[in-house]
Amino acid sequence: MPNCTFLFYRHSHVDMVREKPTGFAAKRLKPLIERSVNGSPLHVVHDRVPSIPLFDGVAESFENLLKIRKFVRDMKGFERDWRNRTKGELSAADRGEETPFLDHRMFPEFLAILEANRKRPGSVVNHLGFYPFEAAVEKTRSKIHISRAMEMMRFGDLNGGVRQIMESQWAMASCSLLRDAELMKQIPRLGENAVVMRGLSHTYLLELDRYSIPIVDGLGKVVEFRDIVERKGIAIDGEVEGLKTSFREEAVRKLCSADIEMDEHQRLALLEILYVRHLNPETAWDSQESRDSAFSLALRDVDCVNEKPYG
Repeated sequence: MPNCTFLFYRHSHVDMVREKPTGFAAKRLKPLIERSVNGSPLHVVHDRVPSIPLFDGVAESFENLLKIRKFVRDMKGFERDWRNRTKGELSAADRGEETPFLDHRMFPEFLAILEANRKRPGSVVNHLGFYPFEAAVEKTRSKIHISRAMEMMRFGDLNGGVRQIMESQWAMASCSLLRDAELMKQIPRLGENAVVMRGLSHTYLLELDRYSIPIVDGLGKVVEFRDIVERKGIAIDGEVEGLKTSFREEAVRKLCSADIEMDEHQRLALLEILYVRHLNPETAWDSQESRDSAFSLALRDVDCVNEKPYG
């Protein structure tokens, strides 16, 4: 059975703003790295997936463009180049070399990895998180819907903004499920010493036995997610960063597990908008107090919205 540790932690890009990440992942990685120094390499699967560049006119007609073979071919070309470039930079990290991809400000855990590989190259082997091309499409959809939501909010269209945020959250849930299903198929190839990095919205993986999550496999057959995990013999042992879950993380997590009603989803989408409204972008990065205040104000205001913002 693959021995796999999952670290669920706060990424730097949460909701529609950037937040300063904590050192949780780095702290949890260090003892795992130390145990591997005199043994087999520690394999670390990073949580990254690209979005497609939105050149002029692409966002406005994205769904129609997806029906055009040449556009999809160009998208796959970009995704392939991104994947190859990222894998190259991760391979450099295996040798202890810094690259632009290894942004310590956004991902503090890379410091621990680089320090270990400078002492003994290859003691930590870095992997790009496994994902199908469709996951990049869904992440791009999410980005487009967020952009539309912000535009609607600028014109005072709260109804439209909430709908767009809901669509964005659906797209990110699809992205997460696609990536996690592919991950389960690939993990056994890493051997017995692997760590998987995942955001807090992926914690549904710790409770797969509670939910019915249908997944379409490579043959077009619908199977249960938990059956894929059991068939691969994977035991998901996870540590979760003890942070207050953001409204977006909560919505995406519940959408992944199909454990959410429409009213709750609408409320979480509205809360995400209110949170961003109250957040001061000048203090959000460094001030936990500023983020906590925005969180509390969003909860205060959600029930004070005079018009029901759902159309």
